[in-house]
Amino acid sequence: MSRPRVRRADLIAVCCAALVLAGGAGAATESNPADQLHAIEQTEAQSRAERDTLAHTAQALATEIDGLRQQSVSVAEAMQRHEAALSMLEAQLKSLAADETRKAAELRREELSRGGLLMALVQLARNPPEALALASPDPVVAERGALLMGRAVPPLDRAAHRLNTDLKQLAALRLAIARAEEQHRLEQGSLNSQQLRLADVIGRKAALERQARIGTAMTEQKLAALAAEAVNLKDLIERLDAEKQKRETAAARVAMIEAAARIGAMPPPAVMVPVAAPSVAPAPAPAAHAPADPAKPPRLRSFLYAPGQYLIPASGSLVGRYDKPNEVGLTSKGLTYATRAAAQVVAPYDGRVLFAGPFRGYGQILIIEHDDGYHSLIAGLAKLTVTVGQWLVTGEPVGVMPDGEEKPRLYLELRHDGQPINPLPWLATSNEKVSG
Repeated sequence: MSRPRVRRADLIAVCCAALVLAGGAGAATESNPADQLHAIEQTEAQSRAERDTLAHTAQALATEIDGLRQQSVSVAEAMQRHEAALSMLEAQLKSLAADETRKAAELRREELSRGGLLMALVQLARNPPEALALASPDPVVAERGALLMGRAVPPLDRAAHRLNTDLKQLAALRLAIARAEEQHRLEQGSLNSQQLRLADVIGRKAALERQARIGTAMTEQKLAALAAEAVNLKDLIERLDAEKQKRETAAARVAMIEAAARIGAMPPPAVMVPVAAPSVAPAPAPAAHAPADPAKPPRLRSFLYAPGQYLIPASGSLVGRYDKPNEVGLTSKGLTYATRAAAQVVAPYDGRVLFAGPFRGYGQILIIEHDDGYHSLIAGLAKLTVTVGQWLVTGEPVGVMPDGEEKPRLYLELRHDGQPINPLPWLATSNEKVSG
């Protein structure tokens, strides 16, 4: 009897049936509620551990950045005190030098008369008036000599006293100049030391902030394009605000997509079997939330508290007022200060850098965004030490003034909803009168 032949079609059918049965068994295993719950718990525990690690790292980074920020504020404040002291000493030296020059000129003009005075004083020292009066045996001659000496000696005495006073004044002036020069040297040395310290602090803080803000700052090309397109400062601020809103909307959209992706990546909910299935529901997916910015100061003040706390960015003297004609005859929309060469510039109030770079005829400018629609604009700087997106606190260093000019000009403008307002009522009391 011959064995029956197995047809190829029948063999394929059998294999397919086996595969279907195997797949069904696997699906049954995967749909096991206990296994699914275990997988969800493992995923949630891993996510929780990662979040805790990131939070711990961010907190350590934030603490280090905040410590360096406070150091930079303290150093910048000390630098501005040294700059103010140097300006005062230089003004004092200038005044003392003028007094010395004037006194020396007076003494030179009276040099001829002083020669006669000195000869007369020498003669009197050799022959006192009493000796001259008693030198002649003739009483009439002696009396006449005494009268003449009585008239001549007091003017000589007054002239000698005046000369002595002038010489003492000249010596005192020269001593004061020497002391002021020594104090100036010490202040300059302290300022140089603080400058080096500040450069180190700024460098370390900038490195940490770059680490905290990777991929969040605008590119320099984008900034340059916005600045080139803007017609004026108001237009520039409006463009920057619009760009910031666009970035925030895009970031929120990305966060929503990531949240949806995380939810989609979770295992599908188990089919609950009445007899075998446990009554524990799957853990919910973690809610999407934006990570805390480690570079953001922990205590940012609202601009509602700015009146009386708003700082003049640099030590200097007020040379241009709001709503008054400036040096070129145009009505000024801000305040202008004459500062020291290479003077340290600080943030007038808490906020965030909206723009930092060159803009039209203003040179290097800095726009700081506060809350409630307020912006501070600082122009005239030679170098900026901050970047777009960087958080700032009051008094934090932001740049330096030009070094090659004797009295560089710093321009400060305060705007609300894009319109300039007078900064003077907002200034801190200690800054209403600044040393020049």
